[in-house]
Amino acid sequence: MTQRPELDLTVVCAVGRMAGDLGTIHRAFLEVVARTDKTAEFVYVLHGSRPEAVETLLRTPAGSIPRRIFQMAKGFGEAAALDLGFSRARGRFVITIPERLQVEPEDLLAVVAQLERGMDVVVTRREPRRDPWPNRFQSRVFHWLTGASGKRFRDMTCGLRGFTVDACRALELYGDIHRFIPVIAETRGFRVQEIPVRQRLEDAQLRVFGPGLYLRRLLDILHIFFLTKFTRKPLRFFGLVGFTTAAVGFAITAFLTFERLTGKTSLADRPLLLLGVLLLALGIQVISIGLIGEIVIFFGNKDREIPAVELEPEEDLSSEHEGLRTPR
Repeated sequence: MTQRPELDLTVVCAVGRMAGDLGTIHRAFLEVVARTDKTAEFVYVLHGSRPEAVETLLRTPAGSIPRRIFQMAKGFGEAAALDLGFSRARGRFVITIPERLQVEPEDLLAVVAQLERGMDVVVTRREPRRDPWPNRFQSRVFHWLTGASGKRFRDMTCGLRGFTVDACRALELYGDIHRFIPVIAETRGFRVQEIPVRQRLEDAQLRVFGPGLYLRRLLDILHIFFLTKFTRKPLRFFGLVGFTTAAVGFAITAFLTFERLTGKTSLADRPLLLLGVLLLALGIQVISIGLIGEIVIFFGNKDREIPAVELEPEEDLSSEHEGLRTPR
């Protein structure tokens, strides 16, 4: 049974090595949340090595809204920090804020408004973008590649997001998968809305990274593509790859066998034969992996809860049946 939320809002901030002035960030969002009539709390999860940021946050007065600070034992990353913050949230709605001033804090109210209208997940896009053109180019390429999963979003890296408490706890974040939160949420069946927010000038700085990071992002995109397309039906992916590979191998071996039977040539000293046999065996192995994946999914789904919202609570029929009991 899901525990009933104690508060209206929980504001979660994952703090890493790229964090800005946490004192300024806390005061800015505190002022916005305090203007509402909602009960709220702030949750900060520290996952990076930034002792000066921690000291700044501790020196900043908590204000009229309760604040909790968690320090992770190691730098597990932003996804793990968000997952920890979600698990500690006591609010009906959970709002994530960036560790630096990306957007105007007042736009948090627009996120809350969409959640109150019935959305499960609300993500934001910075519009208009004030970044230098290399930033915008990188963002467009990233989102274009991510669009291969069938989900179209324009700014998945914006840190201002909103969730119902059930939605955020069902995401199961790990690794670097937090960059694809809206894609994962839609795949899990939640209602996702993307709204525009105003970008801060502090966020409009040139960001160019090393080749290793871009390679990791490509692997992340491949990961999310497989996660959204074939997680529940792995045989479709591995079967297609395996069948294609095995078909090519079979065609090669069949052609060589035909040439041998017709006496045109011998099979000795034919490297093509080894290639055909290798492709045929590899294709069968890949198909077998897909079959094993299907078995794992079949047995694993028995214990996995599918997210659903109860639109109408079950009626209490105890009073109706009480008069039908047979007296002793």
